[in-house]
Order: sequence, then structure tokens, then C-alpha cells
Amino acid sequence: KPHPTTQKEKRECSTALGPRQIMSISTNPSNLEYGSICIQADVTKSFTVSNDTNQNILVALDTLGNKDLAHSKPASQVIPSGATAGFDITLHLEGAVDIDTKFGYSINNHHHFTVPIKAQAVPVMLSASKTKIHFTFPPHAVAPTISETVLLVNPGNNMADFKLVAPANFTAIPSEGTV
Repeated sequence: KPHPTTQKEKRECSTALGPRQIMSISTNPSNLEYGSICIQADVTKSFTVSNDTNQNILVALDTLGNKDLAHSKPASQVIPSGATAGFDITLHLEGAVDIDTKFGYSINNHHHFTVPIKAQAVPVMLSASKTKIHFTFPPHAVAPTISETVLLVNPGNNMADFKLVAPANFTAIPSEGTV
């Protein structure tokens, strides 16, 4: 749940923790590596917090004003003693850049931490299995048509639209679509 609701939760989730209690809270991963991601794609990685203290804690995300992380959720969670909660850290990049940033989280609004994030944004690209097509009729062919297959591959994590324009006497099937 996003906020403490009972009196006990409210009391525990507003208390500053001691060093031993802080050491009983673990997070994973310690940094987020997104690798290469396509421009304008939402890519989500999980960030977990495990509470091994003997009380409830309130963990709140802070995107530190970074609009590239605006779709991360939930904003906060109450984590009971002995439980683990997950946060979806969603990265959305508008341009082809390398990103080296961070997000923050707080525990009980008293203890603040940051987690580094790295990613490389790449444009959406398609590659074709063939760069040239050689149409050759087999020696005993009687049909007036011949076909070749070209495979379009999208190595990225965002959909790419395509449209093939064929010259006269040629037909591409399908002539357009999404990969």
C-alpha cells in the first residue's frame, strides 16, 4: 500500500531508524544498467527493497526531477517487517544520448539514498537479411513469376514501422507493417 493507514504503521513509518535497523534493510540492484535502449521506448527494470527490521517502513521514490524517469512507480510503499517490495524504474529517452543519472529513495522520510543509472539510447533501426536481390529463373521454370524472401530484423526494444516501395513489375508482400 502507498501510505501507512493504521496508528502503528503511522508511528513506525515516521520514526528515524538506528544504524542496525538501516543495515537490516537491503536493496537490489545497487545500480541499474539498461544497456542500449531505443529512443522513445519505455524500458522498465525492477528495484527491490527488503525489510528485515522488526517494524514497518515507508519507502518513497524520488526521480530527482528527471523527466526520463517520470513513469517510474509506485511513488511509495509501506513494507512490513520481513517483506520485500518492488518498484518499477522506467526509463524513457527522447534523444540518442548516453545517460548517466540516478534516482533516489527515502526510508521513513529520514534516510535518503541514491541508485546510479546508466543507458545508451539508440535510434530505432531495421536491418534487412539481404542488401541485393538477384532474381534468377530456374532452368525449367514455366511460371511467369519468381520470388525472393527478405527478412527485416529489429534489434531494438521499440516497434519500427516499415514501408517498401517497389518499382514497376515488382511487388513487395507485405508492403508495409511493423517489426
